[in-house]
Amino acid sequence: MLFIIFTYEREQMLSRLLKSMQFSSFDVMVIDDGSEWSKENIGTKLDITSSLMPEFIRTIHEGKKGFWKKWLIAQQIALGSEHEWFCFLNDDLTNIDLKAIEAISKQPWKEMCFAMNLLNCGERYRWGKHQDTQPPFELADRTWSQCDYVDGNFITNRTTLETFDIDPVPLSWFDRPDKSSGVGYQMTMKLRKVGCTMMLPDKSLAYHGDHNSVMHFEHRKKIKLISK
Repeated sequence: MLFIIFTYEREQMLSRLLKSMQFSSFDVMVIDDGSEWSKENIGTKLDITSSLMPEFIRTIHEGKKGFWKKWLIAQQIALGSEHEWFCFLNDDLTNIDLKAIEAISKQPWKEMCFAMNLLNCGERYRWGKHQDTQPPFELADRTWSQCDYVDGNFITNRTTLETFDIDPVPLSWFDRPDKSSGVGYQMTMKLRKVGCTMMLPDKSLAYHGDHNSVMHFEHRKKIKLISK
């Protein structure tokens, strides 16, 4: 399993996330969107021990308009590695259920994608119309049901990752500051097109940091972000 974490100007949250993974044997890579703090020695900026230091890739800052480029970098790195399973995360998570993720990686499924379900809100993912092709199943102390959407935090295998790539997101998507990068939506559409089955757990695999968000500040003030 290879964990790939996307980060920008949140070294404290990134440190917290890395600490929550300290007892795992998984490989970790961080893709930084040109944070100011990462211009210096990252070892002095991250509040972690040297044994937790991940492979760190610093790119130029492009914000949400260029997030599709960061995701392509992550995909290329993943497919160029020897790993068969991959977990993509944002930097504002903690309390990752590593045992559950390890259980997923031991399954023989192909062309399947597992959402982290950060808000523990199934309605968020049931926005499309489809016919369920995968019956619910039990795994890692959770019930998994087929869903319509996978966010930027998810687990998948090499077979699935090889079936699609991310195109440049149209600039018209950024007319409103409360919209996201558009990568999650595009990824979902491509996964559905190639026949990938997306699964949603009834309990989150991580806690979402209880913090203000530049993207959805007013929305997140009304929602309890920490799922238990």
